[in-house]
Amino acid sequence: MPTISVIVPIYKVEPYLHRCVDSILNQTFTDFELNLVDDGSPDHCGAICDEYAQKDPRVRVIHKENGGLSSARNAGIDVARGDWLSFVDSDDYIHPQMLEILLDAVRTAGTKISSCGFVRTAGESLPEEVAPKTEAWTPKDYYLKHCVEATVAWGKLYHRDCFQNIRYPLGKLHEDEFVTYRILFAEPQVAVIPEPLYGYYQNPNGIMGTWNPKRLDVLEALCKQMEYFLSLDDDQLSRDRMYTYPSCVRRQRKAIEMHPSKAVARRSLHQCRKWTRRMLKLYRSRFRYSMLDYQDLYEFAYPAWIIKVVCGSWKWLSGVKQSLKGR
Repeated sequence: MPTISVIVPIYKVEPYLHRCVDSILNQTFTDFELNLVDDGSPDHCGAICDEYAQKDPRVRVIHKENGGLSSARNAGIDVARGDWLSFVDSDDYIHPQMLEILLDAVRTAGTKISSCGFVRTAGESLPEEVAPKTEAWTPKDYYLKHCVEATVAWGKLYHRDCFQNIRYPLGKLHEDEFVTYRILFAEPQVAVIPEPLYGYYQNPNGIMGTWNPKRLDVLEALCKQMEYFLSLDDDQLSRDRMYTYPSCVRRQRKAIEMHPSKAVARRSLHQCRKWTRRMLKLYRSRFRYSMLDYQDLYEFAYPAWIIKVVCGSWKWLSGVKQSLKGR
C-alpha cells in the first residue's frame, strides 16, 4: 500500500490540470497514490485524467456525478489507501519536495499533521532551493498566527485517523472553514514548515473568483467556529474569531449590493443579517459589552432605532451613575 494518498478534486480546470498533476507526479518522494476525482467535469478533464492513469500506475481516477468540492474530497478520502492524506486543488501546484518535507516533518515532530507555507502565484515557478525547518506549534498558536494556513485544506499532510469521524460538508462553499480547525484542535501539536511549498493560483474563473449567495456559507462557518471556541472556554480564540468577523460581513455586504438581481440581493442580505445576529448572540453570551464594541454590526443586524434606544439608554444610565458619584 502507498504511504501517502494525494487527493485532487477536479471540475472545469482543463487549462491548469496538466500543471497540477505534473507537479505531483514529479515529487522527490515517490511512494504515493494520486487520486484524481473527476467531479462530473463537462470539459476534457475526465479524459486527461484517464490518460495519466494509463501512463502512471500511481494514478487512480474516480469519475462521479457533479456534487461539489466537498463531495469530491470525500470521495477521494473514502478510496484512499495511504496512511497519510494530502489535498491539492486542481488549479494549484506544489514544490517537487513538498511530500518529502511534509512526511519528514510529521516523523520528526511525532505529530499527525504537518503544514507548509504557500505563495499566491499567477503561474510562475516556485522557489527551487528550500531550507526546511520543522517547528512544533500548538494548534492555538498556529491558528492565531497563521490563520490562512490553519484554515485551508491544502498544503498539509494528515494522518488518515484525522478523518476517521470527519468529512467535508456537502453543498457548502468555504468547506474547509467548517472542518480544518476541528482537525487541528483534536491534536496536541502541528508540525509547521514555514517554507512556501504550495503554489496557490488565483484563478479568476474558479469557484472563489465570483460572488454568489453560497459565499454566505462562510458566515455560518465562522459561527460554528465561535461555538467551538466558546465550548473550549477559550476567551482569546473567541475574541480573535469575533475580531475578524466585521470585515468579513463588510465584504459580503459590498458584494451583495453589487449583485444585478434585486431579489437575490434582498434574500442574501436577509441571510447575512441572520448569521450576523447569530454571531453577536454567541459573542455576547460570553462577553457582556459586545453591543458597544461592535455597534456597526448591531446597526446592520437589527433595526437602527433599537440601537439608538439601547445605546442611548446605556449612555443615559452611565450619566446617572456619574451624577450619583459626584454627590
